[in-house]
Amino acid sequence: RREQKQRAQMKQFGERLRTLRAELVMVRKKATLDPLTRVYNRTALDEHLKRVVELCGFSGENACLYMVDADHFKQVNDSYGHPVGDAVLKVLADTCIRCFPRKTDFVARYGGEEFAVIVEGGTPEGCRELGQRLIDAVHSRLIPVNDDEIRVTVSVGMAVLETGESAEQWVTRADDALLLAKQNGRNRLEVA
Repeated sequence: RREQKQRAQMKQFGERLRTLRAELVMVRKKATLDPLTRVYNRTALDEHLKRVVELCGFSGENACLYMVDADHFKQVNDSYGHPVGDAVLKVLADTCIRCFPRKTDFVARYGGEEFAVIVEGGTPEGCRELGQRLIDAVHSRLIPVNDDEIRVTVSVGMAVLETGESAEQWVTRADDALLLAKQNGRNRLEVA
């Protein structure tokens, strides 16, 4: 009986996991995109965060959240105008997508010049390397401005989802790490 009960529980667990994965795919398909950057918008991000937290709670898999913020973005807008600022945001979104190309990677515009990236699976060390790769990739991109080119940098806060943590707590930790990256000189990664 005990084995039967365990099998039934495992079957139920498997069915719930499949349902959650199907819901996750459906949410992604229904999600609207940010009109400027063509990455997911904040609403899609909020829904995805909840699903990932629930899914990881069931499966025990790791997930990592990056909060990515353009350094000195107001200066770009003030110096070159909002069309150049928009171009910078598009380049940042494109760079995030290129650095996180897997189907399960999720890139969204959090607001203003801030982006969020969710990566499922992987080790904390691997996630740290991915975050640094993003910083390096952004720094290497040149953005055309009239007859010139500019280079921008980003600061990144990273948090690996902890057991029992809510989506809100996870975002707060990643955001706190982002603030620390800004305070410690920008163009860097800090881990919560």
